[in-house]
Amino acid sequence: KLQPNQIRYFHTHMVLNMFYYLSLENILNLDHSAQAVTSIYEKTGGEKPKQARVLFIKYATPEKASRALDVFCKSYIPESTKANTKTHMSEEPAFFQVEDGWLGYRLKRGSLALVFKCPDEKTAQDIIKALVFDPSK
Repeated sequence: KLQPNQIRYFHTHMVLNMFYYLSLENILNLDHSAQAVTSIYEKTGGEKPKQARVLFIKYATPEKASRALDVFCKSYIPESTKANTKTHMSEEPAFFQVEDGWLGYRLKRGSLALVFKCPDEKTAQDIIKALVFDPSK
C-alpha cells in the first residue's frame, strides 16, 4: 500500500539523500534534467508492518537511464554477477537479495524504477510490476 504522505519529488542525489540515503556519490547520475520521485510502500497484515522504499526516475534520454543503471549496479551491488553482466538495455526487471531485504529494478525507455528493503522477492516483483511506465515516451 502506497503511503501518500511519504511521496517526495526531487532532481539531485543530494536531495535524494535527505529523504533516503543511498550513497555519498551520485550513483544514479541524477541532475536537474532528471525527474524523480520516492515514496514508501507498506505491507500490512503481519504482526509488524514492513516498509519498502521506491524510487522512480525519468531521465532526459534512454541512454542516460541506461548509464545510470550501469553505475548503480557497479556501485550498489558490485558482488552480483547477474546485475553486472546483464545488458541494461533489457526491459526485464531484476531482483536481488541484499543485506537489508530484497532490491529490484526495471529500466524501460528513459525511466528507471528501483525498490529497496522489500521483505521478500514477491513483494519486490509486485511493486515493480505495479509501477506505470509512460507508454507514449
